[in-house]
Amino acid sequence: MSKRFDLFLAVLLALGFAAIWPVAAAAQYIEAEVVVDAASRSAAVKGKFLSSGRRTLSFTLSAIGAPELGRRITGVELHGPDGGPIAFRSFNQAEYVAEKDLAGFRYKIALEPFRDPRSAAHASWIADDAGLLYLDDILPNPTAAGPRSASLTLHMPAGWTAVTTEAANSGVYRVENVERTVFTIGKGIRRAAVRGKRPGLDLALSGSWFFTDDEARETAAEIYREYLRIFGSGPDGEMLIVILPMPQP
Repeated sequence: MSKRFDLFLAVLLALGFAAIWPVAAAAQYIEAEVVVDAASRSAAVKGKFLSSGRRTLSFTLSAIGAPELGRRITGVELHGPDGGPIAFRSFNQAEYVAEKDLAGFRYKIALEPFRDPRSAAHASWIADDAGLLYLDDILPNPTAAGPRSASLTLHMPAGWTAVTTEAANSGVYRVENVERTVFTIGKGIRRAAVRGKRPGLDLALSGSWFFTDDEARETAAEIYREYLRIFGSGPDGEMLIVILPMPQP
């Protein structure tokens, strides 16, 4: 298999993975703060719900290649509107029901990669030098009929950066849909612009490959031109192609 074909496959898979989901602006359901700890491959999460009358803190149960996601959640604390702690019960590994209306929460989530390689494209993980944060398993679930937008502050370890298509203002991200938002994190992440005019198309890479960054950028541009030829137009939002080493050995 040629080096050129290897690169084509890598970028083609990345294009399928880094899908863009245009959504309309909506009310936020949550304000959250996530502190990433690369050394322990975990994150500490705290925040508050922006609507009253909620008594359930629930999380995504599973993803492809990642069963029992709730097992990663530990140290759950719930707080009422006055900031005081409130009692709760746990009915399964991913659902906590408070005895009265809750407003705030705090917990820790383990982000060691799952053994199944399929999980890398569907569930959050942190490896030695890079990782992916899928907000739909990092943050509490929105209600079935409620908004899915969030305000997110992300704290990275020293030397690590975060890459995403979400807009940020003074370090706070305005996330339009937590169920469709991914952050690429790591140290030494390299960026390259594939398409300068809007909507923009950027490339983010980490690790060593059998192709150069310029070759990856040129191949991505070639694939995108073919996409435009076939479909007539591109996605509405900003686009990001991510190429990372698999976290599993």
